[in-house]
Amino acid sequence: MKNIGRGRLSPGKDALLSLMVMMAANFSNELLDLKWRLFHSATGKFITSDKPVSNVKIEYSRGGLEYFLTPLSAHWMLQFGGGKNSEITFETAEDAEIEEGNIAVASCAYNKILGASKEQLEKIHIQLQ
Repeated sequence: MKNIGRGRLSPGKDALLSLMVMMAANFSNELLDLKWRLFHSATGKFITSDKPVSNVKIEYSRGGLEYFLTPLSAHWMLQFGGGKNSEITFETAEDAEIEEGNIAVASCAYNKILGASKEQLEKIHIQLQ
């Protein structure tokens, strides 16, 4: 908004809505270009936290990898990023992948993590120290 003498000049609702729709369309194209992996855990060992999306960065000697994790339930976790190929894969998570994902979710949490058992959460807490 800009003050002009006694009145104000502001964009109309239609202009703001058009801008929001345009930005959402551009953002959605970026999201759809990412690599998507949906992990399933038959044992239901995924944890969740008070932060819905965890940003994971792994550094290698020749670069790095960055992706995002979103726990959907104790049995499902979504990973997106880590490449651009518009591919969606469904995978059964092995114990090592479950543990890696849980450590990432726990380390990104604001204050709370939730899991299937107290023992599971204590083990994660020890690994983070």
